[in-house]
Amino acid sequence: MTLRPCLVPFAIVAAASLAFANPAPQGSGLSNATVLIIRHGEKPADGTGLTPRGKERATAYAKYFQNYKVGSSLFHADYLLATADSKKSARERLTLEPLGQSFGLPVESKYKNNQYAQVISDIQARPAGKSYVICWHHGNIPNLIRSFGVQPEALLPSGKWPAAQFGWVIQIKFDAAGKPIRGLTKRVQENLTLSNRM
Repeated sequence: MTLRPCLVPFAIVAAASLAFANPAPQGSGLSNATVLIIRHGEKPADGTGLTPRGKERATAYAKYFQNYKVGSSLFHADYLLATADSKKSARERLTLEPLGQSFGLPVESKYKNNQYAQVISDIQARPAGKSYVICWHHGNIPNLIRSFGVQPEALLPSGKWPAAQFGWVIQIKFDAAGKPIRGLTKRVQENLTLSNRM
């Protein structure tokens, strides 16, 4: 099956009222930063990898994020972050690897599921104005969003990422003070064109 990523990169799903949590801890690395959060590709009944459809999704991301825009600016990833491989899953790293090859970037996969503070700390220690794609376990994404200073209820239904949903991007754009910008912090529907194989 030939992979045909959709040429129209995405449709925006705007939150009706974007409520912000306590501001994320301040640091130079959050100043003018862009953070995109995705979940891993589809998983098989057993094993740590991806289904054929999950692999197809991972491959499609390579083109999708090359055409992705934040406001009127074309996105270019500077860093790729994923949870560490475990006995149950290597899917976060595997989902980002084709994108890493496309951008010429390594996938940093050192974080445990609950190391949200470590993610923030690492970003704070990096130069300002950088862009990140982060791949995480869907059940832990709400807490990751909250660690960036945004209430997950503002972006996810009932503040949770549905188990059957693979096609969303959470976009968080920060201002010069390292605070999320309301109009540029949103949930995006990917609208990738994928085959029906699992």
